Amino acid sequence: MSTILRSLLARSRHSRAFRMMMIHELKPMMPEIRTQTRSYSDSNTSESTSQRRLESTKEFWRKAHIENSKESEKVLKLLRKTGAISILAVLASIAYAAIIEHSNKTEEEEQGIEYIPNLKEDIRYRKRDD
Repeated sequence: MSTILRSLLARSRHSRAFRMMMIHELKPMMPEIRTQTRSYSDSNTSESTSQRRLESTKEFWRKAHIENSKESEKVLKLLRKTGAISILAVLASIAYAAIIEHSNKTEEEEQGIEYIPNLKEDIRYRKRDD
């Protein structure tokens, strides 16, 4: 019986709240099934906490749109820091690429091309020297 109950209340099929509700409903009928249940604080408190966070975030963004408010100053300060950091990152990556490119040059590349053929000549009938 317990395997049937476990398969019915498997994690993949039902939410945790539904499984806990079913276990509490089936407890009086099947006392031989031992289940581990955790007692948490009231679920309404977690919902109210998340609701309060959402409301405070909304209020923060409303005030951030007001000029010369504390919130708008915080947002501007954060944006300035982010912009400065991104500019420094771009400059550092350019400098790193330039250093790598400069260190990889060989003497042959610096001398240039040794042989430049005369493009005025017709080489179709010339014999190979090889």
